[in-house]
Amino acid sequence: MIPQLWADRLSQQLESSGFSLWDCMIVASKDRQVSWRNGEVEDFKEITEIGYGIRLWKDDRLALAYANDPSLDVIRQTIQKAAFMLSYATPDPFNTIPESISSGFKLSEPDDEITMRPMAQKMTLLNELEKAIRAEDARVTKIEHLGFSESLDQMMYRTDKTDWCVQKSGYAGVGGEAIAQANGEMEAGSAYDYKTRWGDINPEKLACRIATSATEQLGGRPVKTGLIPVVFDADVMAHFLGTFVDLFSADKVQNQRSVLANKKGEVIASSLVHLTDNAILRDQLGSYSWDAEGTAGGVTALIQKGVLTEFLYDRRTASKESRQSTGHGHRHSYRVSPQISPSNLILSSGSHSQEDLLTLFPECMLVKQVMGMHTCNAVNGDFSVGATGHWVEKGNIIHPIKQVTLAGNWLKILSDIVQIANDVDNFPIHGNILTPSVALEKLNLAGL
Repeated sequence: MIPQLWADRLSQQLESSGFSLWDCMIVASKDRQVSWRNGEVEDFKEITEIGYGIRLWKDDRLALAYANDPSLDVIRQTIQKAAFMLSYATPDPFNTIPESISSGFKLSEPDDEITMRPMAQKMTLLNELEKAIRAEDARVTKIEHLGFSESLDQMMYRTDKTDWCVQKSGYAGVGGEAIAQANGEMEAGSAYDYKTRWGDINPEKLACRIATSATEQLGGRPVKTGLIPVVFDADVMAHFLGTFVDLFSADKVQNQRSVLANKKGEVIASSLVHLTDNAILRDQLGSYSWDAEGTAGGVTALIQKGVLTEFLYDRRTASKESRQSTGHGHRHSYRVSPQISPSNLILSSGSHSQEDLLTLFPECMLVKQVMGMHTCNAVNGDFSVGATGHWVEKGNIIHPIKQVTLAGNWLKILSDIVQIANDVDNFPIHGNILTPSVALEKLNLAGL
């Protein structure tokens, strides 16, 4: 995807620039999106982009400039722009340049089945998905939207001390939203599935999830306010993990913007909780050989048996503590500097089904969806969010629940986990999250 000419010209100009400390990243991406409605294509987009970012270091100062033109004049102008901005940058002794690009893990090549299949086959998939959703339940009266997306990315990276290193990634995603009606009531539901391998996409399972999401809230009603046991569906737990994962960022911790500051080595969760970030999982959306600073991807145990054991570091935050980066310096574009971000965040599964979790309590709420996660306090972990789901008694679903609010604190959720299910699924939220359902001893529910 990235022409060798780009790499050659950038190397030539940077090596002759007079700067002895620099790095360069070239990123190319090709994205396709199909929107489908009522048996036909509603919209089709294909976006291809390639560009590069150049960073220069001098006297503890760091500056970034970027462009998307490989001509020699533009490359020289980009270097000059970065050099000009150096004089205005604030000195920071913790800005360090990689001495090498390390990797002990070879990333799987993107699946050709995704990129080489004709778009006609992908449209056929959407057409069959639409039929399958309608066949799932007669109460589904409208398919509001279906979509297919695919992405192929390539990244090249080098510093003044290294040669170019290359890694590629890709995925395909399918999702949709349906409307269900019964007894004068209308509800909407949606689901999606993103995979790195074409063969892992399961349209039949997805059709069931979309239809169920729409129909299961028909006839829903509020319940009384109280402190009650709850079971979080895997999707809900993924949204909580994605919302509060920044609490594990070393940058947030060092700047006292995380409730986890000064808690390393302390018990912060149930002994059942094992939370790990794993960049070297095969065929997962968040996997990589090395991060955007040349640090090898690896496995970082954040919580072990309820004990906070580690944070996520990039090179700058690691330098502040005279330690090694954990390989979490990510650049989501060649236009930006690295920021700390997870790869594949994993809550280890248990040995029970979600149905088993529902039998733990005489009565509980099975939480299927949460709304308003953006209002959560990402510093202290407090939250108050809308929720829907089911009221459960003795393991049996009694009726749908809606118009309720869940309130509490993220650390209290982790502490109150009494059982973890085995229904792990992946969710492309803040990287990639793999989590099962969990049962909580109690949570504040505001209803009637």
